[in-house]
Amino acid sequence: MPLPRHDADELFRLLSLQWDDACPPEVLARIEQIARTHGDSAIELILEYSALHADIDAVVASSQAFDRAIEGIEQTRRKPRKLASPQHVAAARAEKPRGVQISKWQAVFVMAASLLLAVGGSYWLDPHVRQERASMGMGGVPMILRPPQTVACVTRLTNATWAHSLVLKEGQTLKEHQRLELLTGAAQLSMACGAEIVLKAPCTIRLRSDDFVYLEAGDLTAEVAKWATGFVVDTKGLRITDLGTRFAVSAGPSGIAEAHVLEGEVLAEPMKTHRPKQSSMLLNAGEAIRVSLQKATIDQILAESDRFVSRLKQFRPLRPIQLRNTGISLSVGQDDPHWTVTAGDPAYGPYPHPAIITEGDPSYLDNMPDGSQWISVKRDVWPGIPTSSTHTFETRFNLNGYDPATVYIIGSFLVDNSISEIRINGKPVDFNRWVTTWDVHDFESFHTIEILDGFVAGENVIAVDVFNTPSHPDNPELPNPMGLRVEWQAFGCEAEPAATPAPSVAGFEVFLRQAENLFAGVKIM
Repeated sequence: MPLPRHDADELFRLLSLQWDDACPPEVLARIEQIARTHGDSAIELILEYSALHADIDAVVASSQAFDRAIEGIEQTRRKPRKLASPQHVAAARAEKPRGVQISKWQAVFVMAASLLLAVGGSYWLDPHVRQERASMGMGGVPMILRPPQTVACVTRLTNATWAHSLVLKEGQTLKEHQRLELLTGAAQLSMACGAEIVLKAPCTIRLRSDDFVYLEAGDLTAEVAKWATGFVVDTKGLRITDLGTRFAVSAGPSGIAEAHVLEGEVLAEPMKTHRPKQSSMLLNAGEAIRVSLQKATIDQILAESDRFVSRLKQFRPLRPIQLRNTGISLSVGQDDPHWTVTAGDPAYGPYPHPAIITEGDPSYLDNMPDGSQWISVKRDVWPGIPTSSTHTFETRFNLNGYDPATVYIIGSFLVDNSISEIRINGKPVDFNRWVTTWDVHDFESFHTIEILDGFVAGENVIAVDVFNTPSHPDNPELPNPMGLRVEWQAFGCEAEPAATPAPSVAGFEVFLRQAENLFAGVKIM
């Protein structure tokens, strides 16, 4: 899971002290604590900072050339260039936070590398150690493994063939970090955030997240719903952030990237990772920009609308649906207002009543209030819940304004001990069952369950039956912990407006007869 924003900000501030030779021992200790707490996420962020600082010599050498290119564009425009104001930049980035922007370039790579060694040690530098401890964080602390999230689905394919014998079908979902190399034809993808993108072969992209696509090579056209403002297309030398628009991006093998605004406006950030200062600019409809890494140039050009896909014939963007993860933004011991226990052992009734946030058994991994937490029928799961008992947990959500036939829901589950059944509006959901037993604790890997049908307009109910298996075989009647932890992804298309019925012929004839009766006997003067 990505580092929480406040921890990422703090990590950058602490690293800045390290870079400025103002690093007391307590600062380094805090950096190490953050790395141990967040494991891979923190270490990857440190590595990212280090990689950026490694390019400092090339950056300084080329910065003046880039600045002159930007100034040239401004001077040759017929009207003054509308530079991106701090408000525009902040609004675009606040729409979908994507990490920390680096403003200090006094970094010393050796210092960052030594910090990495101090915190990560052999875990990061020895691939064999990392492979053996794939589910361990820093210091041997277990980490929760989350399956790749669904970030898009295939909407339309036209004579499309893919590299590596990949076969995709319309309606198929795509995962984060998935790399797609389109060899022939065209493909339209619906991003879960609400952006529709069309790839024209040859084209290679990587789906970084539901609102972030990296274009390696080829042409991509995007049309973005109003609720998905902030959608980003990244290339090697250019980042484009949507501000409510339709635009196209191309990336060539020689390091040339272009952005063409077909409608609305975008925020263009040339050479984001290659310049000590970011030069952001707003591009409006009909405007375009070309960036060359090799020549270190930035040129303003006219948008070539005929070169890219015209307005999409089928534009039904996905829209996120609000479902509440277990224990989100709550404290241990609090009732979860979004999850209800509707049935179970009589000792914990009467039912229904709210589920309760619990720390659970020591073998559970830490709760994350900003992500999800364990819930149960009581705060303290010891001395335990009666064995062979089933408790039903329910959550509700509303699909008003959505087309139920287009809804996708993906749940990530941890459970003690097993899920005997899941129902959507009373209809059982098919899934691959797993069981956590007294000698096999599976609390480190979320299991994915998809719900693809059974939805109705208005309120919907998901029910999860959690079965508490007997404890140690030497004492099968001994009560033991029971709990559930769920994280959701959900999205669907908006309902299409109902068509206005055309007046029938019979109705029109009645109208004529009424008009004749109304004006019968009236003289025209």
